[in-house]
Amino acid sequence: MGDTSLNGKPETAVPGRVSLAGATGALAAWLMILVFRPSPILGTVLFLMACALPMWWMELRRFPRPARRANTLRSALTPGTHNWRFRLRLLGLMGFLFALSLTFHAFRQFSADYISGLMQLLPVAAPLAAGWALWILLRAPRGLGRDSLESLGLALTHATRRRFSTNDRQAVLGWMVKAFYLPIMISSVYAFLHNAFDPDPGKHGWWKVYAMVYQSLFAVDTAFATIGYCSTSRRIGAHIRSTEPTVLGWAAALVCYPPLNVLILHRWLSYDDGYDWISWLHGYPVLTALWAVAILSATGLYAWATVAFGPRFSNLTNRGIITSGPYSWFKHPSYLGKNLAWWLISIPFISTSGPVAALANCAALLALGIIYVVRAKTEERHLMSDPTYQSYCNWIEQHGFLPRIKRKFLPAPLREA
Repeated sequence: MGDTSLNGKPETAVPGRVSLAGATGALAAWLMILVFRPSPILGTVLFLMACALPMWWMELRRFPRPARRANTLRSALTPGTHNWRFRLRLLGLMGFLFALSLTFHAFRQFSADYISGLMQLLPVAAPLAAGWALWILLRAPRGLGRDSLESLGLALTHATRRRFSTNDRQAVLGWMVKAFYLPIMISSVYAFLHNAFDPDPGKHGWWKVYAMVYQSLFAVDTAFATIGYCSTSRRIGAHIRSTEPTVLGWAAALVCYPPLNVLILHRWLSYDDGYDWISWLHGYPVLTALWAVAILSATGLYAWATVAFGPRFSNLTNRGIITSGPYSWFKHPSYLGKNLAWWLISIPFISTSGPVAALANCAALLALGIIYVVRAKTEERHLMSDPTYQSYCNWIEQHGFLPRIKRKFLPAPLREA
């Protein structure tokens, strides 16, 4: 995956056709939900499967199949060569379920609304999760080395013996990422789809269309993220290469999600006093339409950045460097799109409480932007250990959005400023 294209840009880890297949599946499912209006649970499952199956199929075809597969039921449950692997996988699975239970407890204590969608999906998700657990326990692939679940089990074994290595730490952190983010993303898909197709009865006309598109973009974003957390498999080259090692990197990422964002950001960095862009532009239909397009464009950039990962999206980990799509223009298009959309929606520079309140709102949103700058910098520092990312950074510094703008519009003496 470290190859370089003819123009010097490193080859992307996920071809654009894979992401396009997932996006096409999402669009087909979206249209089916719009026409047939299934139950929210069925609609969420349909949406996720329509995104995932085309990408999984294409990635399975792209990577060579291992020569043999091992750990059948007989070899797993009888003494022999593979019995120790089964025990490691069982221990790793128990450790992951324990971490997942801690996540549920934290959400139920501090922000139960964020996992309400997952609670609705449990009747469907529980049998699928049980089947997944049996499969990974009894059908571990041979020829690909120790997989991540075995590495987690080995790490937990080493922890009890006080022999915790760097590899053990990486295995534990990788599964902690999944245990934290997977419930959030699954619940978010459910919530965004529900909001897209069952909006507030008070919405009508263009506002209803805007709300549907806006919520649907977030549904696509969180669907691809959910698939990413469910696809950390070597079989499709989507395994975790490394996990963010620093406390600062983890803190900057986790504070942007519940429950920490509810406890910290919403309390100390509140930038919305209820006077938003619709109130501001009321009575100016043309400006309102243009502002809505700008918001949807920024949100679309954010969603596109997630779609470009295909089945490899994940916070705090390196699962292959993406250099295509919006990453051909920006190193952090998702953060750019998200922060731009927040400014456009909340218009913190205008407040009915006066200029002091407006200044405070702007300061709060700028502080939130600084958190995303810290996230970006810690991610770059982590990914710099990957030679492909080093090549990508060198390329984007010459061919990214700002360098292209400078070359096109600035005279030569000002381009290096």
